[in-house]
Formats: sequence, structure tokens, C-alpha cells
Amino acid sequence: MAASFAGCGTPTAEPVFSVVPQLPGIPEVRPLPPRDPPPPIRDTLVLRIAPGSTVPDEFDVVNSPGAVRDEDDQRPSVVVFGGASLPTDARSALESALLRRGFAVLDRSAVEGRLVEIRDSAGAVPPPPGRMPDMSRVLAAARSVPVPADYLFQIERFSVAPSDDRSVRIGNRQETRAHVEANPGLSVGSGAGQMPSEVSARWHGAELSARLLDVGTGSIVWLGSHDLESPDAEPDGLTIRIATERQVANVERINAALAAWNDSATALATTATAVRAELRDVYAEGSTSREFESDEAALAWQIDLLDEANELERRYRDAVGALSDLTAAPPPEYSEPWSFIYLVGDPTIDPDLAPGGVGAPVSRLVEAHLERLVRALATALVNTIVID
Repeated sequence: MAASFAGCGTPTAEPVFSVVPQLPGIPEVRPLPPRDPPPPIRDTLVLRIAPGSTVPDEFDVVNSPGAVRDEDDQRPSVVVFGGASLPTDARSALESALLRRGFAVLDRSAVEGRLVEIRDSAGAVPPPPGRMPDMSRVLAAARSVPVPADYLFQIERFSVAPSDDRSVRIGNRQETRAHVEANPGLSVGSGAGQMPSEVSARWHGAELSARLLDVGTGSIVWLGSHDLESPDAEPDGLTIRIATERQVANVERINAALAAWNDSATALATTATAVRAELRDVYAEGSTSREFESDEAALAWQIDLLDEANELERRYRDAVGALSDLTAAPPPEYSEPWSFIYLVGDPTIDPDLAPGGVGAPVSRLVEAHLERLVRALATALVNTIVID
């Protein structure tokens, strides 16, 4: 590579490139499409809380001896008394249960009126609210009314209250095990995406304690106590539902990796194409002779042009080599197996018998349920009274 001089002495630089170098081709870039994940799989675990037995425990009831029919085998008569503050329809539920059991139920108003007369004549003051009056006076009132009752059914306690701390264990139930087996990867536990081992339930409980007194003698002939909870009063029990949904966990990461691969490949191809265009310009410039004012200028042009070509060739080969390596195999995410996670919904209980907040109105659904709960408890306990 040297500068030569033409006839008149003007310095002329001969071509730097007598033959244009052959450059390796730029590999074709085929963008990788994003992968479509399998659709979510939705399922629901359905558990039934069957009604429990409404029969009181034998140790909670005593017949000593129970009620007795009179000589004419007539139904024994009874007055329901007590309970200053009773659940809605509790008294009528007890009276209905006593009638079905075989008692003749008398209206209590006559006894209550006579009790006031006896108390006033004795100069006694009424008992404080919620306190039971003196039972000797009550029995005396029951004996001295125009139609005296044989028995006095005394309510000692009848209450209905929310039960907010109930836990229903579901982890070992057959339905739960079957649901987990049908959804590979799902398990029972306390972590996110796991089926709970127990479900917190909010419903109601009712308690009743009472005794039956012989009006004539004042002796206790029967006494009992019992309690029931919401599932016991529902004919079909309660149903717990927990929705699950299986989703792909790694789709975003996989497609982000594919997009990054596409971006890298496109960037390398763009760089190689741009450098190749610059090289072609340099080759074109260095393929012809040029005149300069001096031999030094001609020589400097040749050296600079050759250095620029060498640098561009290096950059081009680096870009093409990197692109060749990149396109030789797709990223591992292209064939990575799908991994899955489960979304587990909050348990729902049907019917929803959860008590509302303080001061919140009671729904008609809960009202009807509480009526059934009161009737079921009254009937279960009254049915233990023996009538001979």
C-alpha cells in the first residue's frame, strides 16, 4: 500500500481494496411467538355438615317419675311459666311441643293474675326484672285459679346466641381428600394456595333448661337441659363450598424470556446490518484511486481507511457470531414445562346463618332459621318427659 504519482507529479493513492472482501451472511432471525398457557381449571369442593342428633343425653334428663294422667286417663294439664326474656316464639314452641307430647296446655294469664293478688296481699314487692318470683307463691297461685293445672313447666333458661368460634375440621374428610387427588399439586395446609384443614363457622346456638313441678305437692317430677346448634335445626344441614382454580405460574416469566430473546436477536441483526452498510461504504471508498496534495496525505488516507475497515469487520463478525450463537438454539424457556399454582377461595356456608353486626337487622333467612332452632330444641327436650 503506497502512494504513487501520476504524470504531472500529483500524488495519487492507489485503491486500498483491489478485491472487496466477502463478508459472512447475517443469520435469519425468526422471532419466537409467546407461548399460550393451558386454560385455568376451576373446581369446587362441596361438603355437607349433616344435622346432628337432637336427642338429649341421658344424663341431662331426669324423670322422677314424670307426669301422670288422672283417674279418667285424661291428658295432664300444664302451665308454662317463667322466662322473663325469651327468644322469639320460644313460649309458643314449648306449648306446641307439650301439646304434641300429650299435655293439655292452659293459659298462664290466670296464674300470673292470681300471683299478683297473692303478692299484693302479702305486701311483697315484685321481683327485680329477670328474677324468678318465689316458687311457693307461684304454686299457690296455680292451685287457686278456677281451672288449676296439674303441672307447672318452669323455664329456668332459654337462650339463643351467636356462636362465632366454631371450627369445622375438613382436612381428613373423604370429600376433601377426593378433591385434592383430583387436582394434582393441590394440598391441605395453612399456606396460600392450599385447602384449609378447618373452616371457621359463624352460626347460632340455643340452650334450654327447665323442670316440671307437681302443682299439688310442689315436687319436681322431671327436669332436663339441652342445647342445639344451627346445623341441627336445618333439615339438610349446612353446605360448605370452597372454590379452587389452577393457574399457570410461570407464563409471565417464560414469555418475558422469549421477548428478551427476540429483542436481543433483533438488536444484533440490526447492528450487523448497520455495520455491514458502513463496511460497504468503506470498501466502495477504498476501491478507487484518489489524488492528494502530498504523499503523506495519500498514505494517511490509506492507513485510516484500512484501520476503519478492520474495526468495522471486527464489529461485524462479533455481531454475526453472537447472533449465530443466539439463533443456534432457542432459550430454555421455549420448552420449559408449565408449573402451576392454585387459587383457593374463601369458604362459603349455605345457608349463611352468620349473625350480623351490632344493631344490624336480622335477615328473614336467619329469622326463619332461629324459629326452627327454637322449635327443634323445645321439641327435643319436651319429648323426654314421661307420661304414665
